Amino acid sequence: MERMRLVFTDGPDTTVDGSDPAEVTRALNRAYPWPADRRWVRANMVVTVDGRAQAGDGLTHDISSIEDKVVFSHLRADSDVVLVGAGTVRSEGYHALRPRPTWRDSRVAQGRAPAPILAIVSASLDFDLDSDPFTAARTEPDVARPIILTTRHAPTQRRRQLGEVAEVIVCGDEHIDPNLLLDSLEDRGLARILCEGGPRLLTDMLAAGGIDELDLTISPMLLMHPSGGLLADAAASRRNLRLAHVLEAESTLMLRYLVDEATIPTS
Repeated sequence: MERMRLVFTDGPDTTVDGSDPAEVTRALNRAYPWPADRRWVRANMVVTVDGRAQAGDGLTHDISSIEDKVVFSHLRADSDVVLVGAGTVRSEGYHALRPRPTWRDSRVAQGRAPAPILAIVSASLDFDLDSDPFTAARTEPDVARPIILTTRHAPTQRRRQLGEVAEVIVCGDEHIDPNLLLDSLEDRGLARILCEGGPRLLTDMLAAGGIDELDLTISPMLLMHPSGGLLADAAASRRNLRLAHVLEAESTLMLRYLVDEATIPTS
């Protein structure tokens, strides 16, 4: 990445030396601020120009880019919790969230955990409990046990089994209540919430008014075949978006939208 152009809607534009990690970090800190005194939920997704959120194999890897991954990593590094649906965890092969040398020290200096916590939304609780998200915390002290957000009607025996390797939180009876989910995370001191999808979870969160910010990467490609879109289906109600910035690097566009006129400083 040779350079980035950061265009704000209400402030001076910036040209960033993309080969200088420190300069990139400063620019992204300015571009993606968090409020100091309230819960904030940002969703981060990538789509192609023709609106596809997965490649033909059903995964996001082939539609992402180096530029998208730089922003993706920054958003994770600055969050308290990464919220994701169980289907995405399985299909994308999620691992435990481990601290990285580039941001571990800064988090600890702020009095925060060395790495964000992984929070998985699931009604069925169909997980491989020997997979990395559930085993890493046993041997790695800087890795937190994941949080499982589920329903009261989830299989009781499965909830007990998961309780041995994760924190299980009930957030509804037959269906998961997005607002109860967010309240449960905030009650645990997890106010900086990064939602990574997939489409079903993003749809439910938007429909419930649970998303404050949508960080949408437009990958410079056309897949030109049917595959999954950004949302699972039409949301229950309209959501208006206000553009806060455009970040351009190597023809990839990273757009930061505030949802329903959410109020937060933009730099």
